[in-house]
Amino acid sequence: MINENFKHNLDVPPEFGELTMSFELEPVSLQSNSTKREFVKSEIRKTTQKLNYLLSGDVKVEIQWLLHEKERYESPDSPDMDNIIKPILDGLCGPNGVLIDDCQVQTVGSHWIDWNKKEHRINIYIRYIADDYISKADLVFVNMGNNLFMPFNKSVPKKANKILLEHIKRGFDLKNELIDKNVNYYQVKMFTSVQRAFHKSRIYVDFMTLEFDEFKTELEK
Repeated sequence: MINENFKHNLDVPPEFGELTMSFELEPVSLQSNSTKREFVKSEIRKTTQKLNYLLSGDVKVEIQWLLHEKERYESPDSPDMDNIIKPILDGLCGPNGVLIDDCQVQTVGSHWIDWNKKEHRINIYIRYIADDYISKADLVFVNMGNNLFMPFNKSVPKKANKILLEHIKRGFDLKNELIDKNVNYYQVKMFTSVQRAFHKSRIYVDFMTLEFDEFKTELEK
């Protein structure tokens, strides 16, 4: 179910910095079998795949679980609150999600609320910096060195992407050069893009990746 706060514009996130999504869904524990975990992920992605963007910066996630008190207190099957988090985060991440990877999650919390219904509901609140997003259209991650990848959209004109690619690479190279000279990481961080990079281990399975020279060659054709 797409919440009112973003269903009218699927191309950019709400400018006030919060997404809210609601699902008529019973959460599962991290220890549940893979079929149950995959079901939760697929139900979440039925909503998030409709979004044409991915949040690309750090986020705060709050998970609210609505269920009847009797089931919560008197059933042996009700999972612990900390164990429901990972399957939900997995559903939010990836090309059909709203996040690139759960390494973006700076803080996460979960709580349950009693309501007088048999059905379960999961409400998810994601808070973010409004400008930290990228388009899903023709998305590719390019290696800037040291297996740190930056997102690019191939739909952007080649000339513009070439300028952007070379500019970002110069920043990474300068940062690495200064770090090799024992300059403090936080002092040299200013030379790189405000868009954070992602380590290869975070994106290579689900997203298209290219080496720097591969992408540069494509842009020069």
